[in-house]
Amino acid sequence: MVSLEHIGVPPILVPEVQPRLPPAEYERRLAELTARVDADAIVVYADREHNANLSFFCGFDPRFEEALLVVTRDKRSLVVANEGLSLTTLIPIELEILHCPPLGLMGQARSHGLRLVDALREAGIDAGSQVAIVGWKYFEPDELSTPTVPIAAAAFVVDAVRDLIEGGALLDATEAVMNPSPATRSLPLPRAFAGAVDRRGTRAKGSRHTLRRGRAMSKRFLVAVSAAVALGLAPVASANKPVREIVPAPGDMTITNQCAFPVLGHIEGREIDTTFFDKTGNPVKQIGVFPGQTLTLTNLDTGKSITVSDAGSFHLTATPDGSLEISITGHGPIPNDVTGEPGIWYLNGGHIVVTLDAEGNPTSIEVRGNLVNLCSQLAAG
Repeated sequence: MVSLEHIGVPPILVPEVQPRLPPAEYERRLAELTARVDADAIVVYADREHNANLSFFCGFDPRFEEALLVVTRDKRSLVVANEGLSLTTLIPIELEILHCPPLGLMGQARSHGLRLVDALREAGIDAGSQVAIVGWKYFEPDELSTPTVPIAAAAFVVDAVRDLIEGGALLDATEAVMNPSPATRSLPLPRAFAGAVDRRGTRAKGSRHTLRRGRAMSKRFLVAVSAAVALGLAPVASANKPVREIVPAPGDMTITNQCAFPVLGHIEGREIDTTFFDKTGNPVKQIGVFPGQTLTLTNLDTGKSITVSDAGSFHLTATPDGSLEISITGHGPIPNDVTGEPGIWYLNGGHIVVTLDAEGNPTSIEVRGNLVNLCSQLAAG
């Protein structure tokens, strides 16, 4: 039997004190972001519908406008429009506030404030910079095939950054923040960071873990070694202008003695390298990007193939003492020297830092990210 009864209004519980995160928690999150993303500047994009990443890192909600958090090695800036200015007083951490009316609604005053390109420049982004943008989502390797890195953020913002960094590199860092295995936003408590893969190794006296020529090394390490040789060359004519080179994909390669079967490797997509010089013409830095690149591996015994993302970047810096630091971000195979185990090891989103001495010997190797042995996937029926 069905009956209707009056049950009244349920109690509405409102906390007496608004819950707030302490400033130290936002500082920790920003520190983790810069540790995971290797770039001269990180830009976190937000708008009314896509504000979670920005709120996560600084507690700011952009309302009906776009807003950008720009984090460089020297400072942190928040770029906001007209309505956001008054709300910046509620931010719990110290940020430089840059007023940029083009991020606001149409019909509002544009007579005061900065143009978008000027605001980005003021925040620390300039020509030759390696900039990583955190959008509202990231794409799996087989979702899109575009000549440039696909970034889920307003096109006019991405275009402004790309135009400003002429000769630099534009990266998508969204996966470093939002991929649940592991990601910055999926690890909200300090203790939870222990769950992320963090393999660090420093070559001790007598260790055999070196990156020897002729051994199976990933394409990125081969590029880095080639760049290291280039850094030792005599000064060139184009002393102060970066040199940009588009490198086609290498030929197919057969990989043996890593899986229980031979594997054919095929890379699809180009590589873009930019080399920077000091005032006397000596190469001091090289940035390489692999936008939209893919790697296809085929089990030559069974014919089974898998295709994974090989997109990412490397950043090579020379020091006065002749040593080199090679920083690699993104996806791709890594050499067995890093894991110390046989197999085709794949970095499924992460960060590698290798330091080489003046003779080219590695003195430290650090890997952060999700490491997968692709041999098991190729062996599966």
